[in-house]
Amino acid sequence: MAASTSHSFCSSLAIVVLAVLVIFTGSSSALSKNQYSKSCPKVFTAVKSVVQSAISKQPRQGASLIRLFFHDCFVNGCDGSVLLDDTSSFTGEKTAGPNKGSIRAFEVVDDIKSKVEKECPGVVSCADILAIAARDSVEILGGPSWDVMLGRRDSKTASLSAANSGVIPPPTSTLGNLISRFQAKGLSTKDMVALSGAHTIGKARCVVFRDHIYNGSNIDSSFAKTRQNKCPRTTGLPGDNNIAPLDLQTPTTFDNYYFKNLISQKGLLRSDQVLFNGGSTDSLVKTYSQDVKTFYSDFVKAMIKMGDINPLTGSSGEIRKNCRKPDITAPGTEILAAYSPIASPTSSPEDKRRVKYSMLSGTSMACPHASGVAAYVKSFHPDWSPSAIKSAMMTTALPMNATVNLGAEFAYGSGHINPTKAVHPGLVYESSKEDYIKMLCGMGYDDEKLRLISGDKSTCAKGSTKVLPKDLNYPSMTALVNASKSFSVTFHRTVTNVGFENSTYKATTFTNSKVKIVVEPKVLSFKSLHEKKSFVVFVTGGQRVLPAYTMAFSSLLCASSAKSKSVTQVTPMATRAFSRLKNPIFTSIFIRNLTRTFIVHHSLPLIPKAQSLEPDYCKSICGFRLYHDGRPRGPLWRGKKLIGKEALFVILGLKRFKDDEEMLHKFIKTHVLRLLKMDMIAVLGELERQEEVALAVKMFRVIQKQDWYRPDVFLYKDLIVALAKCQKMDEAMQLWEDMRKENLFPDSQTYTEIIRGFLRHGSPADAMNVYEDMKKSPDPPEELPFRILLKGLLPHPLLRNRVKQDFEELFPERHVYDPPEEIFGLR
Repeated sequence: MAASTSHSFCSSLAIVVLAVLVIFTGSSSALSKNQYSKSCPKVFTAVKSVVQSAISKQPRQGASLIRLFFHDCFVNGCDGSVLLDDTSSFTGEKTAGPNKGSIRAFEVVDDIKSKVEKECPGVVSCADILAIAARDSVEILGGPSWDVMLGRRDSKTASLSAANSGVIPPPTSTLGNLISRFQAKGLSTKDMVALSGAHTIGKARCVVFRDHIYNGSNIDSSFAKTRQNKCPRTTGLPGDNNIAPLDLQTPTTFDNYYFKNLISQKGLLRSDQVLFNGGSTDSLVKTYSQDVKTFYSDFVKAMIKMGDINPLTGSSGEIRKNCRKPDITAPGTEILAAYSPIASPTSSPEDKRRVKYSMLSGTSMACPHASGVAAYVKSFHPDWSPSAIKSAMMTTALPMNATVNLGAEFAYGSGHINPTKAVHPGLVYESSKEDYIKMLCGMGYDDEKLRLISGDKSTCAKGSTKVLPKDLNYPSMTALVNASKSFSVTFHRTVTNVGFENSTYKATTFTNSKVKIVVEPKVLSFKSLHEKKSFVVFVTGGQRVLPAYTMAFSSLLCASSAKSKSVTQVTPMATRAFSRLKNPIFTSIFIRNLTRTFIVHHSLPLIPKAQSLEPDYCKSICGFRLYHDGRPRGPLWRGKKLIGKEALFVILGLKRFKDDEEMLHKFIKTHVLRLLKMDMIAVLGELERQEEVALAVKMFRVIQKQDWYRPDVFLYKDLIVALAKCQKMDEAMQLWEDMRKENLFPDSQTYTEIIRGFLRHGSPADAMNVYEDMKKSPDPPEELPFRILLKGLLPHPLLRNRVKQDFEELFPERHVYDPPEEIFGLR
């Protein structure tokens, strides 16, 4: 019989996740002061307690929370987008020209959100938290109170370009500019003047008021001189960041002294003083300076009005559990890229700098990585079509862990690209141009639109076969069903064998009881390469089997066997239901990696046990071994320019507070947890390089708690080696045990360093325990750790003889030098 070859991993038949999107009829809900009266009655108490605590420690936080609310509403509406950190799919608004160095108090919002989530998880949006916190800040600092209108939802993205587009008035604004920008948001001149009264609290940086105090023509000279004492005329740090109160008289009390200062020409910002400079707003300023009740009344009305700027309500947006993180991300963070000289690095019109390169993030940065993976796969398979390459990349991607990130499968699609596995997917889904044309015809495209897409004279001929989107031969599956009725959906797919001849694939599904998934046939057998086989997936469910906003998990058994050997792999599968308050009623089903199973049968003559049945590609790919060979890798730190500024700041902060546990814990909470993935890893590597191993261990524990963390032997390896070199053997062994619990095997270099560390530490028994563990490693043995042991165990001949015997068996051509016994006093 012909021999068949085994795979060492499972190949994908379809996609891994089943998501059900339930859409109900209804209309968008309006904002209401009673939004959380039943769902979260303690929300106001929770928010106010945190705001009160923050202001008592630093009164400036009240003004910062009000400013956050203002800057959020003026960009794309009151949607909490200003709170989002940068991700690889978009750059947030925090670094925009009007926001950079101006908005703060993010850690206060984090604390509020944490407390609110404990009271009523997943109910109150970050956008509403900003609105409540702004109101509480005004009240705590002596100002008026009001009923906050609630019901906003959070944006899933942010827009740096929108924040830089000029919608937020700069501190150099003229009166006309202020009026026009507020009117663009539906706010009147009276609203503008009243809201400007919030500058009765808070502080400003020298860089934003320098020009006014040195060159302004409508400023009191003595006031200007006072401010010049702490704001030097020359630009640059540290003078740019020197701060001064906006209200000279009562900087921590919300009153009407701001307007009294304007009448005395003591407005700190140019945009403040223009409100009283012989223009149309002079009368309002006089009124507010004389009647605080009128100011309070108009300010409250303006705040409520501003809070109603384009809020997301109903089913739009989301309710974030973490105000800084959206549900969606992709690779492409902080990429060094060419930059157009037409625009400044900040995209601000006030920034006159021009650069050739800049650190960018977003989908535009992720695209080259995906393109590079496609080119990498193409280099192995020049004859593969684009659809085959895309299929290989999708079906071999690393799925997200739904137990860590409940929305992972829906937010990340097929998962993280894995270039090495994409080279050998086993099976691929191929779709031709004609398949896409049939699908577009099935979607109702006319000939004119079809030709615009196809670039040729394609037509939707009458009577021709039309393909629905769900039936396109694609590695994912989608369909629309009626949410109010039982449903049954059928998917037809065809796969091409690009793996090995005489191979067999089997699909086994484990689903929840609410949705039933059946694959027919369950087994696909291939006799040759490029052979095609078809299968059908049936998905059925009862009436409203998944209520809105519920999630259920299933698993997919991935089995690989060869004769008497078998390997079982379980892949997570999730089912989630959403609610959308729109017409019509339908449910969308999305299935990802329904099966990733592969079974291979062997009929081979008996071969020596030492030989392996692994296919050649499992041994090497393009000269690279699939395990780490123990040779030293370059350090992460190759100069400060390759580490982000936030990461540099965190490294300095951790070292500064390393002897103060309380301050260190606070610093980790407020600064370390804000870092992006690559910055966290860079900080860990630099701490290891500097031999700050205690801090490195803390940093590693922080990384382990992140949603994106996956067990990685190299993260463990570098830290264990650093600990061993610093003679921190107890901590090294703790990490060693943790690594083994995650079923990870270290490389030769790690074994070498941990063994050397124990020998130096005077613990030969522990070194032998590590040695016994090393012998169980699936990686090929190397000489170095053996020779370290043979040298270190010279005073312990019995132990050394055991290692020597193993060495001679594994390396029969190598020689072991035995020094005279009298050298070590063993006679």
